[in-house]
Amino acid sequence: MKEQEKEQKIYWSGIGSQQTPPEICNLMTKIAFKLEQNNYILRSGKAIGADSAFEKGIQNFKNKCIYTVENFDFSPENYEMCKSEILSILDSNIDFENYSKSAQILILRDVNQVLGSRKTCLKKSKFVICWTKHVNYYAKPPNACGGTRFAVRIALKHGVPVFNLLIKEDRERIEKFLS
Repeated sequence: MKEQEKEQKIYWSGIGSQQTPPEICNLMTKIAFKLEQNNYILRSGKAIGADSAFEKGIQNFKNKCIYTVENFDFSPENYEMCKSEILSILDSNIDFENYSKSAQILILRDVNQVLGSRKTCLKKSKFVICWTKHVNYYAKPPNACGGTRFAVRIALKHGVPVFNLLIKEDRERIEKFLS
C-alpha cells in the first residue's frame, strides 16, 4: 500500500544557484508549500540558496527526497545509471574521471534530483523549477552554471519542462499558479 501511495504522488525538482537572491528564495519557499498542498514531492540537494529555500517550504519531511553525498545510492545500478546520464550531457572538454570522488557524487546526485533513484522512486520529475543567472545551459566553462547546469541538461534530455525564475515569463507563470 505504501508504494501505491507514493506512486500517486507527483515528483518535481527544486534546484538552483547558491547565490539565489533573497526575494527569489522567498518565492521558492511559497512554491514548495503550495506544491506540497497539491500532493507533489520535492526533489532537491540540500545546498544553500535555492535548494534550502525550496526545502523550507515543505512541512512534512515525507514530501521531500533530498539527495546529498551522504545519502547517495551507491548501488551498482544507480551509480551506473547516473554516470551514464552525466557522461551523455557533459561538455567534451570535461573529463569526469578528473573530479574527486566527492565532486563526482555531487554531480551524479543531480541525475537523481531529476530522474529519482531506486531508493526513492525511479520516476522522472514532472518539471524543474530553478533559479540560475546562466540561461544558456549548454555554455562551456567559465560561463557554466554548476550543478544546476547538469540537472537542467538531464531534464531537457528527458523532456522535463524547466522553469527558470530568472526568466520573466517563467516566473510570471509560476506566480500565476500561486495566486
